[in-house]
Amino acid sequence: YAFIPSSGIGDAGVGAGEPNSMGGVDFYVTSANGAYVKDLAGASLTLKDIMDMFEDRFYEVCADNVGKTLLTDYWGYRKINSFYDPGVRLETIDNEVGLRVSVLRTPIGDVQVLYDPVVPKGKMYLLRTEQLSVVRLPDPPCNFPPSRLHIGMSGNTATGDFTEMYLYGVYGCKVKNPSTMGILTDYSTTS
Repeated sequence: YAFIPSSGIGDAGVGAGEPNSMGGVDFYVTSANGAYVKDLAGASLTLKDIMDMFEDRFYEVCADNVGKTLLTDYWGYRKINSFYDPGVRLETIDNEVGLRVSVLRTPIGDVQVLYDPVVPKGKMYLLRTEQLSVVRLPDPPCNFPPSRLHIGMSGNTATGDFTEMYLYGVYGCKVKNPSTMGILTDYSTTS
């Protein structure tokens, strides 16, 4: 699992109608590009919504080509766990309790379930990770030394379980064949 930006950050002076310098997954994985995109309009996320996305991609690109990584916000991860909670049998282990779904076994194959705090609330991505990458673009024709194009530390103190990082330079999100992917968006994060 690698860092894949969901949305871009525009350069200073870029107009509202112009694309960001790094469009991100949301910019490329769209229904216009053949991907499955469903806006749940504030409705509660259901297992059927997730399985419908898998099924739609199966019929569009076949099982071998469907994305096999489900990247979600924390609420989406909690909902996925709640779908399976009633049917789970736990072995008694001292000092451990709970449920964690990390793989969904589906008719299209095993789908890895990941959550990340950078995923916008109310969004879930079905990704084919081998077709996503963050790439450095050619050096810009301006006073921006190529030696300063890098990934680095922000200088801020690490807090919690992460250290703030930044991309400094001209980078882009490369997406191949977005029709193998999907997005569920705007689901309720309270029900």
